[in-house]
Amino acid sequence: MATVPAIVSQEVFARAQAKLALNKKQARRNNTTHLYLLRALVSCGACQSACVARTTHRGHSYYMCRCSVQPLYSQHDQRCRARYSPAPQLDALVWQDLCEVLLHPESISAALARAQGGAWLPQELQARKQTVRKALASAENQQNRLTAAYLHAILSLAEY
Repeated sequence: MATVPAIVSQEVFARAQAKLALNKKQARRNNTTHLYLLRALVSCGACQSACVARTTHRGHSYYMCRCSVQPLYSQHDQRCRARYSPAPQLDALVWQDLCEVLLHPESISAALARAQGGAWLPQELQARKQTVRKALASAENQQNRLTAAYLHAILSLAEY
């Protein structure tokens, strides 16, 4: 087995390890007493800001929009009005979906095929897409009728 040459000196490595240990000891996130499955993975459906996880004094855990609970740090003009999401329920739902994907990996292929076909689009966007399709079809139909009228000499070239 070949040895890999060191990128940094042993002294620099030791200092970095000491700094990492100090950071770990002092970091707020490592001193938490509550574990959240989706910590740092949830975003707000209303404003797309990151969500933070909190547990109340009564023991209820929630994912909350950062723009709602910390508007100063969110860099938004107004406080988000999104409701809190109960952490245990969201965690259970995501865990169940993850287990289902692991048990049935073919579902990933099916989801990709649906997404490539445009089925992943939200309903409002799907409706707008359908409206645009209808408008294009109507314009094409009108153009065909005008062309037919010109070809049958009902319209002059200037009118066409």
